[in-house]
Amino acid sequence: MITGKDIAIAAKKDLESFFEDEANFTLNLELDSNSVQHASVVGIGDKLRVRLSRDFCSAQVSGIDDLHYFLFVVSHEIAHYLHSHNEHKDESDYDSKSVEAFADFFGARVMMTLLTYGQRFIEFYEELEFIFHSGDVLNSIGCAISRLAETLFNTRSDLYSNRITRVGHCSAGITSFLDKQFSSINVQRSMDVLTRIYTAGNLPTIFKLEAEQFNMDPNLILRSDEIHKNIQGIDLGITKGVKPFFAIFIGTSYSSTEASRNMQMSIRRSLAQKQGFDIPELT
Repeated sequence: MITGKDIAIAAKKDLESFFEDEANFTLNLELDSNSVQHASVVGIGDKLRVRLSRDFCSAQVSGIDDLHYFLFVVSHEIAHYLHSHNEHKDESDYDSKSVEAFADFFGARVMMTLLTYGQRFIEFYEELEFIFHSGDVLNSIGCAISRLAETLFNTRSDLYSNRITRVGHCSAGITSFLDKQFSSINVQRSMDVLTRIYTAGNLPTIFKLEAEQFNMDPNLILRSDEIHKNIQGIDLGITKGVKPFFAIFIGTSYSSTEASRNMQMSIRRSLAQKQGFDIPELT
């Protein structure tokens, strides 16, 4: 039987394989913790680690929906870990909200990278007797996100976006990974992916009841970008040594400017228009 601990250890080993040997990168884990938080990143510097509770580690994985749910949780913490977020001291609740929004987004990319290229997760699929089909994977990921919305995301804390918006952040991470995987921006593909996710589990009901609360605030991304640049300092990246191929998905180098972001958005809109879609400008 696969457990939460197995997923964490597999994520550690596969993630470490995405780095050059000379980088000596290690994902430090503290397992079977007595912490009341199921998952968190604690410490700084050499003591930085992902802490997972005893309940999380002993939880049994009975199918791919469980696998994706637990991997989402671990990958969110990996996003914090790779960006050394503990090196930053929040100046406001908005800082915390921006960092958490980014971890939802980037964590989804980490998860997709592990599922696609992690040897141990390929083996987990085989152990669970899951025959890979991209549509079935996305349906299951949608169910995992729905479960997150009903559990960990269901909080009124000002340190996090509301749950329906966090669903959007995770989903954006999925489509971002696929854009990079296929080296193209395909709006129809992204819409198909989002349709699968947003119609999974109880998400249709949540969207029906809470749609007005959905708020993909672009300033959250801008603030997280500023925070990452401050953490990065004069280095080329926050966590160095990612193999070039995987840097496309999980690299932590930040050098964008307002001009470069505007140009990128303009290119995206132009591509979308050529594909018959009109992307509104976020304000």
